[in-house]
Amino acid sequence: MVYKYSDYLVILYTALFYAYLVPIGIPTLLVIFAVQYWIDKFTLFKRSSVKNFFSYNLSLYVRRIFESSLLIFALGNLVFGYYLEDHSFMAINIVALVIAGIYTLCVWLAPASI
Repeated sequence: MVYKYSDYLVILYTALFYAYLVPIGIPTLLVIFAVQYWIDKFTLFKRSSVKNFFSYNLSLYVRRIFESSLLIFALGNLVFGYYLEDHSFMAINIVALVIAGIYTLCVWLAPASI
């Protein structure tokens, strides 16, 4: 299951970083995650056990990494917006990056109970 988390993160970060160039990637990502969720759920119920130690703390850590993907999305929009919009930064992309950065800081610095 731990390896699946890393696969999910790579897919998520890649799709969100290039979302400015390929907007169809986000709906595709949602479909892929939905299919993988049901396949993994069926597989776990079929096995009825987990070979590796899978703790609650690991789940919290992966959730925080998933929530940090908002920063990757904002960064991708800023980078590709700069190159595609005549080498100028758009104010909305800078504001989005600042908001995503603040949100990411709050996610990582807030207690797990929030």
